[in-house]
Amino acid sequence: LNRQHTVSPRYGGIRLRTESVLFFALDATTGQLQWQYRPQHSIRNNAIAIADGRVYLIDRPLSMADRITEPKPNGKHRPLLKPGEHPGGTLLALGARSGDAVWKNSDDIFGTQLAVGTKHGVLLMCYQGVKHDFFKLPSELGGRMAAFQTATGARIWDIAADYKTRPIINGDVIYAEGGAWKLSSGESVPWK
Repeated sequence: LNRQHTVSPRYGGIRLRTESVLFFALDATTGQLQWQYRPQHSIRNNAIAIADGRVYLIDRPLSMADRITEPKPNGKHRPLLKPGEHPGGTLLALGARSGDAVWKNSDDIFGTQLAVGTKHGVLLMCYQGVKHDFFKLPSELGGRMAAFQTATGARIWDIAADYKTRPIINGDVIYAEGGAWKLSSGESVPWK
């Protein structure tokens, strides 16, 4: 599987952001194109997860606030958007061999990052956890996670969660700097 992407303008001389405009699969032996998915809007690089013969991705409009290239005065980063200022998208599951849509969900799809817990059949949607504000894009609001059934795309839970690093799934627990939560329920788990 592969993807083509565009890179937004430079920020402080560093290219930080990518948005895919085409996602495609090639035959590993022959190099022949197997299928392609052209998003209605774009696919953020962290909003792609692949597991158990499926590709999960979020097709979402670009955030214009992320594309502004000038830093704020005094070296501070631009302020985060408020909830609702960046339109939601569509969460999709595609067959990895065919590219056919298995399911779609457009109900309050807010995230910018996906991860899969294959053992429990759960897809985690969250914001990209960023520890240092300089690298945080205005659309990375944080403070929220949601989980979906990989089989159907149905939402299992949706919680407020404070975390500063990328969540990691280990068994039935999600770990990130700031806390830990049960993958199956979203309940907080004691952890330091």
